[in-house]
Amino acid sequence: MIKAEEITSLDGLNSLSAEWGRLWERCPTATPFQLPDWTIPWCKLFLNGNELFSIAVRSEEGRLVAFAPLLIEPSFGEKKQKRLVFIGTGISDYLDIIAEPEIAPESARLIFKRILEARSGWDICRLEELREISPLSRVRDFGSLRHEIAPMSICPVLPLPGEAGSLPEKYSNGLEARLKRANKTLLKRGDVLFESARPGNAGEFLEELFRLHEKWWSQLKHGAGVLSGNEIRAFHREAAGNFASKGILRLYGLRFNGELSAVVYGFASRQRFYSYLGGFDPALKRLSPGSLIIEYALKECIREGIKKFDFLRGGERYKYDWGAVDTVNYRLKLSH
Repeated sequence: MIKAEEITSLDGLNSLSAEWGRLWERCPTATPFQLPDWTIPWCKLFLNGNELFSIAVRSEEGRLVAFAPLLIEPSFGEKKQKRLVFIGTGISDYLDIIAEPEIAPESARLIFKRILEARSGWDICRLEELREISPLSRVRDFGSLRHEIAPMSICPVLPLPGEAGSLPEKYSNGLEARLKRANKTLLKRGDVLFESARPGNAGEFLEELFRLHEKWWSQLKHGAGVLSGNEIRAFHREAAGNFASKGILRLYGLRFNGELSAVVYGFASRQRFYSYLGGFDPALKRLSPGSLIIEYALKECIREGIKKFDFLRGGERYKYDWGAVDTVNYRLKLSH
């Protein structure tokens, strides 16, 4: 027997945090984007006028066995519709419920039952960035509501070999030769050092990522990137700090003449690296610092025993030069 309860306040989410984290540990397919360490900082900074409508599922003994981090946007789009979505939609590459594997299908059905019972409070339920393995994708009983499941995003993923020396076997389009030339040219022009952030300097790496990302967008894209704004930076500072305390945070940097000139920011969990964002100095664009820092990150992941390098959302060409293969995220939409 399992039962569901609604969490409608930030205090309620905070009080659930420890149980939620332990549940995440029991769910082997859950990603860092489903941790309270990511979700709660988002709520603290971006909840604004949105209404929390998260659903906790408990066993007969009271143990948390599933959790759906949801909220209702009260005025979405031109029609000012109420939209039920996952917390963190937009900045999270994978979204889903978390549930103990043995009762995941039953938990998903119960969560949807609660969602349907509350349908007078929303116009559209739009659950984005679901992986194919999501228990939500297997639910078929939606009553009289319209429903559709459709592909939404692609996330190229590179299976990593057991040794760094085998990486070039996966490269394409002359990538190996370009990397060698770029590294040789950089060494001729100055001092080059690749390094991984330590607890004492992770903050420096993150702040330099903000600077490099803003510089790239302003000079080459003539716009604002996804890291522009005080709130989003405050979010990443808190989330990165939370992940650092759990051993999940990874920051890789390339120092050129003593200054960080390229940074990769990501998360390592369950033998998978999630390459969330990167940035490099546009003044060095012709010397391929972005490619060089990715190669370093790949080698560090192999050294750590990581099996998959996930480039996350987007089909940018460079991801396939490394040998990545597409995986697909889906969108589940319900409407009256």
